[in-house]
Amino acid sequence: MGRINMRMKPRESGQIGQAVYGIRWAKTKKRIERIAEYALILFAVVFCMAAGIACFRQYELLPLRQKARIWKQCGVRNMEAVAVTENAQALVPTARAEPEVYVITPEELEEEQYYDSLELLACCVEAEAGNQGLTGKRLVVDVVLNRVDDRDFPDTIWDVITQPYHFTSYWDGAMDRAEPTEETYEAVRMELEQRSYPGIYYFASGGWPEYGTPWRQVGDHYFSGK
Repeated sequence: MGRINMRMKPRESGQIGQAVYGIRWAKTKKRIERIAEYALILFAVVFCMAAGIACFRQYELLPLRQKARIWKQCGVRNMEAVAVTENAQALVPTARAEPEVYVITPEELEEEQYYDSLELLACCVEAEAGNQGLTGKRLVVDVVLNRVDDRDFPDTIWDVITQPYHFTSYWDGAMDRAEPTEETYEAVRMELEQRSYPGIYYFASGGWPEYGTPWRQVGDHYFSGK
């Protein structure tokens, strides 16, 4: 018997090579498409999470009056009563459950109001001294805090800032538009920990205030004691 010729012609060898290459490329392409789909899904999830965090952070920075408008639009009219959580069984027509209501305790309400007042203080400082340096912002913080501690002024941050004819940025809406910077929050934190200028009660821009004893000019503001 003669030998079987196992060698292929060059043309046949090239065709087989192209077929193998095509199969490998098809598999690789599927892998790439699958990886691209996973990457797109991951990107969408990360984007949604980042957007949610950004929206929550933006809400936290809103002044209290803007938050109150949002609460009112959502049907919340009283800070003492928070949102009602409905039981899932209430969706079943045959078994309707009573809504669960959580009422804030007086201690929790007081704490919430305190932190809201600090947010209002930061907005006040940003509106009044946003273009000043850290020292100028700390001085404005102390004007508010010193008044709170003085018997001649209201005894809360909220009442001091909202006192008629004292902080024009509250009454002309500038505080509602203010977005406190990290430096402004730092100024508030520093003066809450340790009061740097306990003897100042008034400030004005462009000249000395109508009330009090002139003390010092810092930046664009003129500060006075009693």
